[in-house]
Amino acid sequence: GKGTLYVLRAFEELYKADKRFYLRIAYGNLPENWHHEKCEIVIPQNDSELADYYRSLDVLVAPGTIQHGAPHYPVMEGLACGVPVVTTGYLCASESTAWLVKNKDVDSICHAINAIISDSNFTQQKIENGVRLMAAYSWDNVAGSFIKHFR
Repeated sequence: GKGTLYVLRAFEELYKADKRFYLRIAYGNLPENWHHEKCEIVIPQNDSELADYYRSLDVLVAPGTIQHGAPHYPVMEGLACGVPVVTTGYLCASESTAWLVKNKDVDSICHAINAIISDSNFTQQKIENGVRLMAAYSWDNVAGSFIKHFR
């Protein structure tokens, strides 16, 4: 359901065209025989390291294949951290906050990443929209809302 295979294939295609591409994958979980010299496995040990991982990305690609429309932590974390998010469509990801791609579609992922790279103004606007939207999910706002319900 995570769509990792489609990320790997898109990375391979992008790397063929431009050797500057580099892949960072949290926690690994790669297919047994897959490896690439420009792939780094990152294993965050706690929430702080996980947040550092998200902030370190130029683009977060999360093309899950199931449960579209549901909350998906990587998508929400990427949006909150101000990282361009490429996804098949989860809670908070829309045309105004992220780059939505077709399910199980490598070409769609490649196209979205190239769009992010090629239009910095459009990319910056989507990032700002995502950060603003995710502010509603901050601990301060969620806790404040919860306290109001108790009163």
